[in-house]
Amino acid sequence: MTRVRDLLELQQAADQSTASNMIKLASRLLSLTVVRVGALCMARWSDFEGIDWGRCTNPNLNPIWRIPASGMNRQRRNKENPEFDHLVPLSRQAIETLRAVRRLTGDFEFVFTSRRSCRAPMTDAALSSLYKRIKAGRYQNRMVPRGWRSAFPTILNERAALEGREGDRLSIDMALGHLPIGLSASEWTYNRAKYTRPRAPLFQAWADLISEGCP
Repeated sequence: MTRVRDLLELQQAADQSTASNMIKLASRLLSLTVVRVGALCMARWSDFEGIDWGRCTNPNLNPIWRIPASGMNRQRRNKENPEFDHLVPLSRQAIETLRAVRRLTGDFEFVFTSRRSCRAPMTDAALSSLYKRIKAGRYQNRMVPRGWRSAFPTILNERAALEGREGDRLSIDMALGHLPIGLSASEWTYNRAKYTRPRAPLFQAWADLISEGCP
């Protein structure tokens, strides 16, 4: 599914489903951050930076989600190197979603906890099951959790082409955590720092597109 209209309908169907609030919020955060499902399930509250949980706003804090390299699709030699952590700038909607989740699991290590134990992470099967059963199976074989990672570059690259923003392609690729082929560790560090700031408005534009009309 790579049309904004279809993605908005999916969001609304998930919100109206009988799933638990935590699973609905997990689906929402996944759609806003387009991280890998495994990274979402293993997210810890300690991974989030620049969010003042005591305030409704975050002035000048540049909130990000730092996903450890060990949880990314990295070469083995880079998995223990913090220089290869994946940084996800957080949109306004993503922060609102996290605030809602924090009321449910803020006292635990994992952001999204297992139904069986609050000390264990949620499994990716929870989200897969949500997409299979909502709207009487309407989205089965049409959308899976990792589908957001296909929708994001398709829609934003089309938008960039229409607006003459061809330079967005690298930012879009890096937003997905893809390592540019042929870059050394030092070059990757430089590019990661260079493109984190341009990615912030990119994620905000994406969030505005797929959240229109959503509570």
